Amino acid sequence: MTLAKHAGGIYHVWYTSKAGKRSKVSTRCRRKVDALVFLRSFNADTYERRTREQRATYESFLATFLPYIKAICAPSTQEIYERALEHLCTITGDVPLSSLTPQHIDLYKVKRLQQEILPASINLELRPVRSALNHALM
Repeated sequence: MTLAKHAGGIYHVWYTSKAGKRSKVSTRCRRKVDALVFLRSFNADTYERRTREQRATYESFLATFLPYIKAICAPSTQEIYERALEHLCTITGDVPLSSLTPQHIDLYKVKRLQQEILPASINLELRPVRSALNHALM
């Protein structure tokens, strides 16, 4: 592990994960003395385990987002959201939200087209998906 000062004067700890990937963590300190205290107490294994636990998965997001939609939307709109988000969940699986990419959306379109759904209907289904993912960014 090494300590390095970055732009803005904040110190970062660089470490190598078990997978061999080099990563950095901000100490949130501008003084070297404080950064060294952070470095002495820093444990890479504990940090990686904690960040893995904090990553929200798609299904855990749905568990919190769908009750929110039920509280603010009409029943017909709720059905549209539920249907579209469940289709995406069956296609992508329970992936971390941070790993969802445009390729997942393209895969969603392809799979839905294979189910003989009209392209215009797929575009209508993508509206609630886009809305939900934008809500997840907040």
